[in-house]
Amino acid sequence: MAKIRRNSITIIDGYNVINAWPELQKYVSSDLEHSRDLLIEKLVNYKFITNEKIIVVFDAHYVKNNRGTKKKIKGIEVVYTKEKTNADSYIEKKVALLAKDLRNVIKVVTYDFAEQQNILGSGATRVTPKEFKYRIIDSENRLRLIYIEEEQKKNKGNNLSKVINNKTFEKLKNLLDKDFLTKE
Repeated sequence: MAKIRRNSITIIDGYNVINAWPELQKYVSSDLEHSRDLLIEKLVNYKFITNEKIIVVFDAHYVKNNRGTKKKIKGIEVVYTKEKTNADSYIEKKVALLAKDLRNVIKVVTYDFAEQQNILGSGATRVTPKEFKYRIIDSENRLRLIYIEEEQKKNKGNNLSKVINNKTFEKLKNLLDKDFLTKE
């Protein structure tokens, strides 16, 4: 029997998360774009580890004559809602649409209680921004481990005497006057 292939999709209420994470929230009043960029950067790393489809939605419903925009940034779908459409209603519609395909496993990251009730009714699960932060931290730690492992593979067998030239090695040896430095 064939295995059903699942599509993991995480939808993030962008400003909800930014305002919930102190390291992002501190930039809101001075440089909101920087807060958004930092969040997107964290999502890129998270996507690399989880291989999930990531959609982050930002409210732009107060911007006059705004038609809304969607763009891909390093594999992350970034949505700015159109005038008079807030992130909550956009996310609710998106979840309802995605939930029609039973292969989709949908998570929504938000603190908004009303939105949580709607998305749960549509078949998605909710993740609080605090819970999601721990997932982000875990993915960043896993990414660091991958980087360290790759660096160790590249440098396997390298020791100081193989990395620097003989003249520098001898100067270092004399300077330190230690027996543990031996040239192979």
